[in-house]
Amino acid sequence: MDIHFCDICHQEMHSDELKMCNQTLTDNWLVCSECYPYYKDYLQSKQGKKDNKSSSLKSNVCSSEKPLSNSAHLKPRITEKYTASYISWETKAHLRAWLESFDFSNSLRPVFLDTETTGTQIYSEVIEIAIVDEHGYTLFHTLIKPIGSFDPRAIRVHGITSKDVKNAPYFEDVYSTIFSYLNNVIVIAYNVSFDIRLLKQTSEIHNLTLPRLHIACLMHAYLKFKGVEYNHSKPYKLEDALTNEQIPFPPLHRAERDAQCVYRLFHFMREKTD
Repeated sequence: MDIHFCDICHQEMHSDELKMCNQTLTDNWLVCSECYPYYKDYLQSKQGKKDNKSSSLKSNVCSSEKPLSNSAHLKPRITEKYTASYISWETKAHLRAWLESFDFSNSLRPVFLDTETTGTQIYSEVIEIAIVDEHGYTLFHTLIKPIGSFDPRAIRVHGITSKDVKNAPYFEDVYSTIFSYLNNVIVIAYNVSFDIRLLKQTSEIHNLTLPRLHIACLMHAYLKFKGVEYNHSKPYKLEDALTNEQIPFPPLHRAERDAQCVYRLFHFMREKTD
């Protein structure tokens, strides 16, 4: 059975709400009954800003693409079965619609995540984490002392050693704080699957459970933004995406700096949808 979610609040929709969308909406949006009044107000405000253009939100956002059907922006993936939902986009138009959905005050808000780790293996752990809110404020940032050892290749990337984390808290000590910031929001990261996988692994090492999160990958979103198909192109590195868009950035591969850069790229993409 296909699961559909509202493009505004990202909550699961009932069958009668889906029927209403199919009958009344022609712009590819899926909107639950609770969000529908906000959606109508938003349509009117968007039309007022288009300098007397007669096009609706469909022509400004979703063009004449086919309805989302079972490929809505927010849907579970088998490879991400331990998350609540993994946001994806069929087309650049769908991406634009998703970016604009954050204009709604009652939509789930975005936060920006980055981690540094002991390596990339199935036993690797998170050793640094940063979470940034939609205004660029750092909500949480800490080093974390791992149980296992460091992969020298990882150290060459981020420069963090066992000496740096000697007095840092263990993951179990900051677990509750971390997920208090990641609950009931859209967690956005660059290559989010890696960050979430490492959070899951680290949780399990400490006999903890990874909460089911709503996640979105800005690496995949940026490919759609550039009009490139993921299956036919190597993803852009974060530094390449920032360079392409002439967004200044500090040396990368530390969690807080990277999370801030993801925040900047996200807002750059949002501004370009106006």
